[in-house]
Amino acid sequence: MKLCFIILSILSSFFATLDRQTLQSDFVVTVSAEATQPLSYTGTVTMHGEQFLLTMAQIEAAYDGKTLYMFMPKSNEMQLTEPTPEELLQANPLAFAKTFADQCEVLERDKGNGQYLIVLVPHDKTKTQNIGRVELLLRQISDLQSPIPSYLPLSVEMREGKQTTRLQLKNPQYITTAPVFRLDKPDAYINDLR
Repeated sequence: MKLCFIILSILSSFFATLDRQTLQSDFVVTVSAEATQPLSYTGTVTMHGEQFLLTMAQIEAAYDGKTLYMFMPKSNEMQLTEPTPEELLQANPLAFAKTFADQCEVLERDKGNGQYLIVLVPHDKTKTQNIGRVELLLRQISDLQSPIPSYLPLSVEMREGKQTTRLQLKNPQYITTAPVFRLDKPDAYINDLR
């Protein structure tokens, strides 16, 4: 029972930290399947709760809590949508893990040096978009402002059938000033689908 409480405490503390602080990181996302060569993309992300700014490949994206902004520099087009909760979960693996956690068996392994591997295995894959498991690698950091431990995500790996998607965060950190979570491109063609 104590182990279960510790696991839930680490996971709960991590998700609470994401809701109250702004995470910023470079990243590499790699998508691989058994029969194909892995594809990797690099980018940067800043997120606070469900809001985010993202730059990856030839796309800039932002979500302000209501509107999703997608800017394609090549075509100078800005697309505006109001995404469904499911679409948001597909765009943000950390938000997916947060929603996913209450439908799973949660396993935890202390990897030493303040790192914890949290494995989420669904009780019923049909209720979790056929995701077989999600693995979060977290690192505990000291936060003198809070008695609750804080954790930084180092990686998130999602396994869905024969496909694996791995988000590797490079130099993640919590920053003190949150940006505006929207894109302003005054010269872009606006495709408003809201």
